[in-house]
Amino acid sequence: MPPRGQRGSGKGETERDQVVRLVNKVTNCSPSSRDQESLKELLRLTKSSETALKLTYERLMAGLKKSHSEKRLNTIQIVDTLFLKSARIRGWLIGDLQTFVSLAIEADPLPPPRISANQMREEAIRALIGWNDKFSQSIPTLGVAYENISLKNQEHFEKVKDSISRREMREQDMRAIEASQKLKMLEKAAQKIREIEAELTMYISQANTSIDILLSTRDDSGAASGSKTKVTENCNNSDVIKSLDDALRMTRGTLGSQLRKYLSVFQKESPGNQDFEDVKLTAESLISRIDQLESRVQSLEITRIRSLIPTTSQPISDEDSEDDFLELPEKEGIEFMTGEDIQSASFPEPSSSSSSISVVIPGKTEETNVKTKKRKAVGSKLTSKKSLEDTSRSRLSKKIFKKRKTNNS
Repeated sequence: MPPRGQRGSGKGETERDQVVRLVNKVTNCSPSSRDQESLKELLRLTKSSETALKLTYERLMAGLKKSHSEKRLNTIQIVDTLFLKSARIRGWLIGDLQTFVSLAIEADPLPPPRISANQMREEAIRALIGWNDKFSQSIPTLGVAYENISLKNQEHFEKVKDSISRREMREQDMRAIEASQKLKMLEKAAQKIREIEAELTMYISQANTSIDILLSTRDDSGAASGSKTKVTENCNNSDVIKSLDDALRMTRGTLGSQLRKYLSVFQKESPGNQDFEDVKLTAESLISRIDQLESRVQSLEITRIRSLIPTTSQPISDEDSEDDFLELPEKEGIEFMTGEDIQSASFPEPSSSSSSISVVIPGKTEETNVKTKKRKAVGSKLTSKKSLEDTSRSRLSKKIFKKRKTNNS
C-alpha cells in the first residue's frame, strides 16, 4: 500500500483534507448538479500524487457503502472516470471487484430512493461492460471476472445490454440524419457558389479593367499622393468610374456576401469528397481575387464631381429674368412680324433654297418674339453639349469593351 501524505500544498490544508473535501463535494450531490471544477481539481491532484490517488480510491470505495443510492451513483461515475484514466486504479479495483459488484449490483435491497437505485445498478453494469470491452484483452483476469459476474446477474446484464443497443441505434440514426442534413447543406452551398462564380468573376474583371483604364488614361487629373494615385472625375472618365462603382457594389455587396456565406459552410463542415473540395477551392480563390481587388481600390484616391453637364430638365418660364439671356443683335435675313403686318403681307411658296427665316407668332409683340428667339438659341446650345456628351460616352464604352476583349484574349 502506498504511503499516506501528510501535508498538502494549499493554504495549510493536508493532502488528506483536500481529497476528503473534493470527494465529498463531487459525490454528495445529484449527478446533474455536480461541481465540474471540483472534479477537475480532484483529477489534477490524483494525477500529480499517487498518495492522493490512493486516498481518493479509498474514499470512493467507502462511498459505495453509503445508505443513499444517489450518492452511490455519483461514486460509481467517478470510479468509472478514474478506471479509464489510471492503470493503478484498474489494478486496485479488479482486486476489489466482488466488493464493487455486491455494493453496486447485487445488494438486496438496494438503498433508496428506488429510481436512483435502478440507475445506480444500470450505471455499474454499463461501466463493467465498457471496462470488459476495452481492457479484457490486456487484463485477462478482468475478462474472467466479467464472465462470472454477467452470468450470475444475467437478467440485469441483458436488460442493460438491450438499453445500450437501443441507445446506440438511436445515436446511429441521429448520425445518419445529421450526415444527410450536412450533405444537403453542402450541396446547396456548392450549387450557389457555382451559380455566382461566373457573374462574380465578370464583376471582378470589370473592376480591374476600370482601374487599369483610370491608371493608363490619367493626365493632369491624376497624380501620385504618397502611396495613393489621385484621380479626378471628369467627362472623359466618369463612365469608367461608374463602371468601377457598379462592379464594387456587387463584389462588396450582394455577390461577395453570398460567396463568403456559402464558403463558411465548407469551412465549418469537412466536405468529404473531391467535388466539394474543388468548389471550396474555387470560392477561396474568388475571395482572394476580391481581396486583391480591394487592395488596388485602396491605392486610388478618386475625387468625384457631382454634376459635370448642365441639366435641361428644368423648363424656362416667362417669369425668368431677361438677364439669363444674352442680348442677340439683329441678324440679316431674319424678319420679325407683328399681327398687323401679317394681314397685309404676302407669303411666297416655300423653297428649300430660301435663306430668309420668318419667325411669326400672331398676337405677340416684337419684344416677345425676341425672347422666344433667345430661348431657342440657349436650347440649341444645350442640345449641342448633350450631343457631345453622348458621343464621349459612346467612345469611352467602346474603349472599355476593347480593353476587356484584349484582357480576355
